[in-house]
Amino acid sequence: RQALARAYGATLVLEPDDPRLHEQIRERTSGVGAALVLEAAGTPASLRTAVACARKGGKIVLLGVMHEPVALDYKAILMEEKQILGSIIYRPSDFTEAIMILSRSGIDARRHVTAEIPLDRIVSDGLEPLARSKADHIKIQVCLRGAAHGL
Repeated sequence: RQALARAYGATLVLEPDDPRLHEQIRERTSGVGAALVLEAAGTPASLRTAVACARKGGKIVLLGVMHEPVALDYKAILMEEKQILGSIIYRPSDFTEAIMILSRSGIDARRHVTAEIPLDRIVSDGLEPLARSKADHIKIQVCLRGAAHGL
């Protein structure tokens, strides 16, 4: 994921699991924190980190789907005037727009597919590996015919 971010021009890529992440963001923003934080992992720890890394008045956009309730320090959010926005993803119109962007932009979609699997192996080769380690995959392409095909 980090290599892909750099390939698309990111000049700074931080490790999300780095225990110094909050400190590194403060250092790079002269102590104020990030104006915008996108939370896409959908874990309690990543949400708490996102809130902590946002500056006073900063926005936290939730993209990741939380599968359990998450306790947050709402007094700190209130006093620092942080904004938390939810954003549902993958509506039907999103797919149409994504396909149009991919077709016009010159983005090589193959760089985003880290595995191709046949439909009959979606659990063993798709869902289970994602549950064990999301970091190992960007997108797993499911092929509707018996065997995986190239893009």
